[in-house]
Amino acid sequence: MKKIIIAFGILVTVACSHAFASDEYRLDKKLSSISFSTIKNQYVIEPASIQPAAGVLSDDGRLSLSLDITTIKTGVSIRDTRLSELYFESALFPKVNIVANLDRAIFTTGAQHAIIPVDVELYGVKKTLRFPVTIIPTEHYLIASTSSPVMISAKDFGIPSENLATLAKLAGGITISDKTPLNFNLVFIKK
Repeated sequence: MKKIIIAFGILVTVACSHAFASDEYRLDKKLSSISFSTIKNQYVIEPASIQPAAGVLSDDGRLSLSLDITTIKTGVSIRDTRLSELYFESALFPKVNIVANLDRAIFTTGAQHAIIPVDVELYGVKKTLRFPVTIIPTEHYLIASTSSPVMISAKDFGIPSENLATLAKLAGGITISDKTPLNFNLVFIKK
C-alpha cells in the first residue's frame, strides 16, 4: 500500500509538472520593461526605455520577442525622435527581434540564475549576446529579469558612427558613448 501511495505521488508530480510546462506564455506588455541609458560627456547618464511590441514563450522553451524602435522614451520628445529616426533609422529598421531557446526546466525548477544566449537582430544585423538573468516561474507567470546590466555596443550591430556623430552634433556637439547598459524585466502570463 505504501508503494502504491508513493507511486501515485510521483505520478501526480510528473503529471502536474508536464501540465505546467505544456502551456504557452504571452508577454504582459504593461508589466514588462526594457531600459537602457545614453551616456554623454562620459559622466551624464540619461535613462531611456523601449516598449516590447510582442512576446511569446512556448512550451518547448522558445522565446520570441519584438521591440518597436519608435517607442523609445527618454522623457524628452525631441531626443526620442532623434534616437529613433536618426540614430536607429527606424524608417529602415523599425524592429528589434529577439529569439532564445530556453531549457524546459525553467518552467518547473523554481527561482534560478542563468546565463542565456540570445539572438538579437538590430539594424539588420544578428548577434548572439549572453544575458545574465534571474528566472522565477509561478503557477500563472514566468518572470525573467537581468541580474546585472548587459553592455550593448552600436558597432556590434553595424550602426554607422556617422549616426552617432549627427546625434551628438544636434545635441550641441557633445560626446555620446556608442555603448549602453541594458536591463529588462519581462513578465509572461500563462495563456
